[in-house]
Amino acid sequence: MSSDKKDIITALKSSVPTPKYLFSGLVVIALLVGYLTYAGGVKQKETADFFENPNIGDVYTLKDETEPTEYKYYLWKVVDVTEDSLFVSYSSFSYNGKVKNLDPEDGFFDVYYGLDRELVWEMKTKKEIVDIVRDYSESTGFYRTIHYQLDSMSM
Repeated sequence: MSSDKKDIITALKSSVPTPKYLFSGLVVIALLVGYLTYAGGVKQKETADFFENPNIGDVYTLKDETEPTEYKYYLWKVVDVTEDSLFVSYSSFSYNGKVKNLDPEDGFFDVYYGLDRELVWEMKTKKEIVDIVRDYSESTGFYRTIHYQLDSMSM
């Protein structure tokens, strides 16, 4: 290519600006990353606050790494809170991931167990408690109660 043609092409390139809309994808990605970072921080702060100030009705999601099956997640529902203890009811199912809605047959048993808050704190430190949900809707199924019955053993 001759130097005259190269000069003409260079002049044409410099006279046409790069369209700004070509960078809109980068802006959208940057905004999305910023939002997700902010939302994650808000969720962590909210969960920490829920842990420090438990309420009756809070639903804890726990993960049991020692469980040999894929169903490592289970739920507690707080039924009473004292200065040094939490009283919780277990759900009747285990799950293979975090739970947003209970299965239609699932609910929380009508019996509960007392747990020392230090034990609960230790479980949080070991990352066995992975989430706390509060202010859930009726459609989640977290309000359901199941009557606990011992299986009769025939001899």
